Amino acid sequence: MYQVKRPCKDCPFVKGSSTNITLAEGRIEDIINELHSDKTFSCHKTVNYNDLEDTSKNNFCAGAMNYLIKEGKPNQPMQIAERLGWLDISTLRGQEDIIDIIPMKMPWERMLEERINSRKVEELNELMK
Repeated sequence: MYQVKRPCKDCPFVKGSSTNITLAEGRIEDIINELHSDKTFSCHKTVNYNDLEDTSKNNFCAGAMNYLIKEGKPNQPMQIAERLGWLDISTLRGQEDIIDIIPMKMPWERMLEERINSRKVEELNELMK
């Protein structure tokens, strides 16, 4: 689970990587929100895409772990793994390549933004009539 120590060149958490550039808008924020909710994010090179239920070889993405460390917020799975001796954060590499910290919106901020945007759409629809 914690064998990957360096993000790959295609990691979505690496600046300018092919995956980072081509991610759908808002996807990296979704991943970060999941990480902040104490979920893991598997390295795409360790996922068995032929059998997604087989998670035996999935490893926590080194880019995601490095991002959380850069934020100063290692999540619960990382903290537990470190306490159990499964993860040594000092062995992670590639921190210099990790994307800049993305300011995250609180759920109420996202809800307010959605309301404002939906009102703007309604106003535009009225003008178009």
